[in-house]
Amino acid sequence: QFNRRQSSDFLTKNLLKFASSCCGIPEVRSLAITRLELWIHNAKLVKPAQELLEYICYNISATQPKDQEVLSQLLKMRLKTKPLINIYMNCLKDLISLQPNILHMMLKSVVQQELLILYNARNPNNMGILATIFQAKPEAAATNLAEIYQEFLLLRDDCLKTLRVFLRELVKMLRYDINLVMFCKALMGNRPEFIQQIETSEFRDRCCLAIADLVCLCRFLSVSPQIRDAHNAIAKSSHDQKSSLVYKFYNEMSQIQYDSLTWMFQDVPRIYKLSATDYSTTINKILILDPPESYAKGDQWPPEPERMLMLNLISEVPLLQDSIWRIILIGVSKDISFSIHDTVEIIDQMVRRACLLKYSDYPPLEVTKLEIIDFLFSMAEYHHPENIQLPSGYEPPKLAITQIYWKVWIILLILSAHNTSNIGAFCWANYPMLKM
Repeated sequence: QFNRRQSSDFLTKNLLKFASSCCGIPEVRSLAITRLELWIHNAKLVKPAQELLEYICYNISATQPKDQEVLSQLLKMRLKTKPLINIYMNCLKDLISLQPNILHMMLKSVVQQELLILYNARNPNNMGILATIFQAKPEAAATNLAEIYQEFLLLRDDCLKTLRVFLRELVKMLRYDINLVMFCKALMGNRPEFIQQIETSEFRDRCCLAIADLVCLCRFLSVSPQIRDAHNAIAKSSHDQKSSLVYKFYNEMSQIQYDSLTWMFQDVPRIYKLSATDYSTTINKILILDPPESYAKGDQWPPEPERMLMLNLISEVPLLQDSIWRIILIGVSKDISFSIHDTVEIIDQMVRRACLLKYSDYPPLEVTKLEIIDFLFSMAEYHHPENIQLPSGYEPPKLAITQIYWKVWIILLILSAHNTSNIGAFCWANYPMLKM
């Protein structure tokens, strides 16, 4: 009947109701979806067409091959009136709730439309669809978006600038209500499929640097207008103020920092196999230790008037004990081409920067592991070159590298000052030099 009745003027409501009752059949869904946009804009058929839309969404299956094309057609629908758009979005939300496995296909289809199609050919409902997806499944949506970004980074063409712009638009459209911590964790994740592609890719180094760049961008995007207002209010106040919003922001920044260091320690040497120079470049970039202008090379964002303020907000954050531990492990690992001198330098910069935190009721450096002290001093020890053969029975004296040794003392002094009950008490009892 659909094939015979090409014009919607000759269709009856009963025919659409009959199609709704048969939507459990994949062929019916496949046939109906191609004409649904035309029917739903017909004033005579709008009610049964809306019902047909609901039935199609309720019956789409993630495991049915034919439904991939049905889903693609469904996401390309262009609805003109607000009531129709609201019904459409509610149907998509129900579809995600009923079929959680279909979320990845939906998200990938919409993101591809946004990134690969010419701007004037994009579906105006795309951002609304993305908002619906992120409202329905916030954590799953952030994880799946990161996996889609990984796929784009492996393409022959460098699309980092496009991905940056799209992520900024998405965060702004969602009014900063997106789990960027989860997004970063998934972006730096080691999915078996992704690792297999990376190992055979000729763009492995570029992909690693792009991931580091996107993680830095996520930290900048975490500075919402509300965070700025809360920060300004506390900075202008003459007495300490508490802000749950600012505390949440600090927790997120500290977590992303820790996840980044975990990625640099566990995955980057094993998967990406960077050279010593590239590894040093990446770790400095991802820890926000590079000059401010280096974070806005591609698209000049953040803009220059706001760049320094945003950089201070995302860098002057609490330093987790586990983050210090990760940096130490990076420095002492024989599998990673990163010098002890650079490791101590980074720890020194990170510790000093954490001390710039302006709010006295939030601990910037909470350290309880005493093993950190031993590792810091062990990094200052001088080790004679392995290719030198010492006389038999000769034990070389214990020497320290002066520059590293005194830097370790400064780090230890700062840690003791912020942790008087444990680190401070231990150092006071065991290191007389700190008393001087």
